[in-house]
Amino acid sequence: MYVKGANKKTEEKVWICLYTCCVTRAVHLNIVPGLTAEAFLRSFHRFTARRGLPLKIVSDDGSTFKSASRQIADLMKSLVVRQDLAVKKVEWFFNLEKAPWWGGLFERMVRSVKRCIKKTIGGARLTYEELLTVIIETEMKLNARPLSYVTCGY
Repeated sequence: MYVKGANKKTEEKVWICLYTCCVTRAVHLNIVPGLTAEAFLRSFHRFTARRGLPLKIVSDDGSTFKSASRQIADLMKSLVVRQDLAVKKVEWFFNLEKAPWWGGLFERMVRSVKRCIKKTIGGARLTYEELLTVIIETEMKLNARPLSYVTCGY
């Protein structure tokens, strides 16, 4: 997505990082300024600070995720980190290359997020803070949805 720059005449490109729980189907959205491993790691740290450290992570086969996974694995080798997170070791799994149908759960969430954002902002260009507000409201709406069919009880 593009957001208005500081002087309102330029545009900056940002990405949305989507985390979803395979058990509860809860969604966590985060804006990242680039597709670098460092930007993803900062996003991952924000996610774990708010939601807790997951035991397993499943992601698509993007090069950004592979690089971040290596950095996290190197970090896990540190004695201080290992002692602190000995019980909470994170396992990172990747889908097969060129097999997008393996990630049906998170691909469906991507579609839901895109639809929600498009209906909210259309083609408007927002500032970073306005986009952050829309992203958080989208997260709230998706997390409030029912997970199964709701009966009327008549």
